[in-house]
Order: sequence, then C-alpha cells, then structure tokens
Amino acid sequence: MRPHPREWIGAGVPPGLQSRLGFVNSGAGGFDSHALPPQLCPRRDLSPLRPGSRNDHALALRDTITIRKYQPGDEQAILATFNRVFACDDANFEARTLEHWRWLYADNPLGARIVVAVDCENEVLAQYAGLAVRAKLEGRDTLFCQAVDSINARSERTGLARRGLFAACCESFRDAFGGDGEGKYAFAYGLPVGAPWRIGTKQLGYQLMREGLVLDLDLGRAPEASEDFAADVTVREVERFDAEVDELFARVSTEHAAIVVRDASYLNWRFADSPTRRYSLAVAGSKGSARGLAVYGFGRFEGVVGGLVCDWLTPSDDVDAARALRAWLLAKARASQASRLLAVFGPESREWLDFQHAGFRVRRASHLWAGFSHVRSQPVRWFGRHFYTTLGDTDLV
Repeated sequence: MRPHPREWIGAGVPPGLQSRLGFVNSGAGGFDSHALPPQLCPRRDLSPLRPGSRNDHALALRDTITIRKYQPGDEQAILATFNRVFACDDANFEARTLEHWRWLYADNPLGARIVVAVDCENEVLAQYAGLAVRAKLEGRDTLFCQAVDSINARSERTGLARRGLFAACCESFRDAFGGDGEGKYAFAYGLPVGAPWRIGTKQLGYQLMREGLVLDLDLGRAPEASEDFAADVTVREVERFDAEVDELFARVSTEHAAIVVRDASYLNWRFADSPTRRYSLAVAGSKGSARGLAVYGFGRFEGVVGGLVCDWLTPSDDVDAARALRAWLLAKARASQASRLLAVFGPESREWLDFQHAGFRVRRASHLWAGFSHVRSQPVRWFGRHFYTTLGDTDLV
C-alpha cells in the first residue's frame, strides 16, 4: 500500500489519533492557560445584575458575584489571583509582572479580550481571556482568538453547582467577543491538557482540532554542513520587522486557507516588544525585498531546553530562501549551545515535510490543539487541516 502523501518521515505516530475523554468536576486551580469557551451553555442560575445588564455581559450570582468584561483597573486584582493560583499548581512558576500583563493585553494591537467573575470586594474568582489576532480565512479578513490565562480560583460554585464560575465566564466571553459581527472572532483555539481538556469536552463544547506533534532535530547528529542554497540569498538579522514583511505576507498568505496575519505590526508586538523573552529575528533577501522570515528563541518546550523555531514564513516557490533560513536557525541554535532545535507546524503544511527532509524527526507532544468555529462551512476539523500554525501562534514560547 502506498503511504499517505502526508505521512511523515521517520519516527512518529499516525494522523487521525483520537483521545480518550473522561469527566472531571471543575474546581479550584489554574487552567494551564489553554481553555476554550463553550459552544452551548444554558443560562440557568444566572440573573441580571440590573435591567439591561445581560446585553453588557454583566451577570450577578446571588447578588454577590458579578461576571463582566474587563474594566481598566482590573489588572491588579487579576494578577493577584493569577499569580496565587498558578503558584499553587506549578512549583517552577514565576509571578507575572504588571509590565508583562500590559504588553500581553493592553498593548495588543486589537486590545484586551477578558471576562472576569468578581465578588463584592472586587476579588477575581475566575477569568476567561483570549488574544485576538487579525487573520485571513480563504482570502477574506477576519479575527481569530487564542484562549489563554484561564483561572478558576473558587472551589465552591455559588449558584452554579453544575457549571461553575469558569464555565459562566466562558459563556459570557463567547457572547461578548465571538461570532460573525464587527470585531468578533470567527474561530477560537487553544492547547488544553489534562483536566482542562476533559472538562472542556464534557462541559464546554471543546472539539479536537489536531494532535499535538513536535519536529525535533538532534543537533549532535545533524551534519555540520547546511543545506545547499543559492549564493545570492542572504539572511539579515534585524531588531524589528518593517514594511518588507508586509509585502512578503501578502504574497505568502494566498497559499494558505487560514493564517494569522504576520505583518510588521503583529510580529513586532509578538516578538520584538516582548518584555519577558528575547528573540532573534531574521529576514532572507536583499534589503526591501524579503523572501522569507524566521524567529529564533531559546527556552523550555515539551520538557526540552533548547532552540525553538518560534515563527516561519516562506513562499512555496523559494526553496533557497527556506534553506538559507534553516541554516541560520541551526547556526543560532549551535551558538546558543542548544542540543536540540524544535519546531511546530500542522501535519498538512508544506513545512511539515520540508523540515523532516532537513533532518527533523516527529514526536508526540503533551498538548492537543482544540477549538471551535463560528463559521458553518469551516468546522473545527477543517481548521485542523488548513490552519497554518507555528509556535508563535501559541503562548508556549
């Protein structure tokens, strides 16, 4: 039997794997920064805070707990709960700073997307948050949303015994920010693991988008010589991206049915302006004429401390640019004294096979990609095949 055209080279697991789903009652704790809002959650046990407040997504529970959208000034209370909850769940957790929070949300080019449950003293008991990004969906402009920083800090579920405050925040978030209207996201995704995945599939309508898989290059076994590429291709490290990458994205985006907009505005916010991580940015091609881009980082991912391919964008007809950028990534990894270089791409993408031909091997990740779609003609499984993703499309790096 001939292999499927997208089966990978070397070790790995076959596509189409299914996960065992179980049921876990939600309780106190952080949700590992990757949860998704429900598709269908009944509104029982919720009463309006005041007439008309339902349209403002402000709901009261027993007159003491309010579920509402973020308001300026909430960040201190959010950080206090976030740092307390995640410190309990992770012995290696480093407290998030106000600078980090402001970069992630206030400085996001599309602004903050947050729903909180607060008590009468304005303590944050639960949060559902997302990072909205501009995207292209079969050529048209739209928004996607990555679910991050989900919190359930309350073990008792006042007035919501079956769903909990977290689920109610999810419902309110979906109603406030999801859909097909102006400023609404068409597709939401996240990388839930463990209990969040089990709770999400049982209570919140999560759907599997694709299995989590990692491309892993052992630098100790990789040849010292890089792939051959044309002598006229140069790779330039830059402090920030400029308008040349806007033109690059305009060309490459036509090759993808679903992709986050990778223009200078987004890339600089995501990488150059990050207050917590340092990335190396590179452009292939002469000044003013970008033929490809890559972002390198160093850190821990999937239990490995090593080099990370944080972002990547090349056109399908420019093999030399891709090879030149891979050579740059290997040089950066070796200069960082990394023993491994890791990358993430969708199994249907061209890069999935190209990186394996360059020596990367496939291994299973601890996470899953999950999501839900507001577009009837493009269900979650469609995004699993067509959504172009890199590590930069997650909050893992």
